[in-house]
Amino acid sequence: MITVNILVLVLYIFLVIISRHHFSKYKGGVKKSKFVRKHVVCPLPVTKKRVVLCLIFFFIFNLLSLAAAIVDRKGDDSSNLISRDGYGGKTKEYEINMDYQGDNTKLNYEVLPLEYTASEFYEESEKLFREYENELVGDNTDLMHVYYDICIPEERQKHFELTWMISEPDIVASTGQVHREKLDVKKYVTLTAILEYGDYINSHEYTLGIEPMGEPGVLEKVQEELDNLEKENRNQREIQIPDEISGVKISLQQETNNTSVQIFTFGFIFCIIFALGEAVDKRKRISDRNRVLMDLYPEFVNSLWLFLSAGLTVKSGICRMIKMNKEKNVLVLEMEHAINQIDSGLDECTAYEELGQRLGPVAYRRLMHQISRNLKIGTKDLLKLMENEVIVSMEIKKENVKKKGEEASTKLLIPMVVMLLVVMLIIVTPVLVSL
Repeated sequence: MITVNILVLVLYIFLVIISRHHFSKYKGGVKKSKFVRKHVVCPLPVTKKRVVLCLIFFFIFNLLSLAAAIVDRKGDDSSNLISRDGYGGKTKEYEINMDYQGDNTKLNYEVLPLEYTASEFYEESEKLFREYENELVGDNTDLMHVYYDICIPEERQKHFELTWMISEPDIVASTGQVHREKLDVKKYVTLTAILEYGDYINSHEYTLGIEPMGEPGVLEKVQEELDNLEKENRNQREIQIPDEISGVKISLQQETNNTSVQIFTFGFIFCIIFALGEAVDKRKRISDRNRVLMDLYPEFVNSLWLFLSAGLTVKSGICRMIKMNKEKNVLVLEMEHAINQIDSGLDECTAYEELGQRLGPVAYRRLMHQISRNLKIGTKDLLKLMENEVIVSMEIKKENVKKKGEEASTKLLIPMVVMLLVVMLIIVTPVLVSL
């Protein structure tokens, strides 16, 4: 596979050299700029940009394939080296070929995952015991002063078996619930965590000091002090909270002002909506412009056909149409621009090609392209072309009228639905009132 990857890289380098030599804009030295718009018809439904992206993606995947092949080649340097899965992993199966005096035999070889040594197991288990101690505390301050339920941890590692033993299950349940109502005095309960791994066992004891119901905890004392302070100062507008109660530091959580965050969020959302609105507005303007152009297309084709039939040239016919149309619509402005380009020295065929591209709709681009082509090869078939285009323009006009009628009928559905809702409301209202 490495050979194939290298051949592909060489092919890419060869293509780069060829493209630089034959298609560079600086080939043959720097020449005077000459801007000529050319109409290129792509024979395939694949754009140039998509081809370039495909080549880039294939180049990236080829590099990744080459890197993977190199890594595999390095791994094959020690062909008889077998690797185990990690701690708690799966059993791997390897196929071993045995060759003895020309007799080949295959053997399925199972390799268990990596196992802890005794010292590693005890080190890992002690680490877990420390983590369990932090979890057992729960909402309590420490394990020697338990006023609330505790959190009994579950298994962290699947390859370790965890078992909990409680000396007083009536006081501390296996779910961690603490029954303080059963106590008159403080009671010490022992929790034992047992970790098993194969033949190795390690355990750790946690001593819990369960406080009776009659003795409040530190947090309960603070809560009681704050409640009494609130009751004593109900006739005052402000309450001064002390900095410390029963050895517990007290600080007031200030209300955060989210004005800046709200302004930033509003501005961000506004910018997105504005950008979307601008895009929608631009799309609507383009759609309205194309609709106006298509409404003017039949008149444009008929006028140009009449002028050509009268013996005028294409340029003269367009000039006459500009003078006849006093209203400066989009079509007239674009025609004026095309005539100015021709008067400035631009080739007439190129000017008509650019006129069709600027106008936009397919009908204009097709017509301008056909006129430009006929001017290059001769204007013998131009009148026949325009006669056919007049027929096509009339069909386009019929389609536009039909489309506008369908749009009008669709808009009329809205008031009909409103009237239907009003009628239903009039019918349903007496029934609801009678209930």
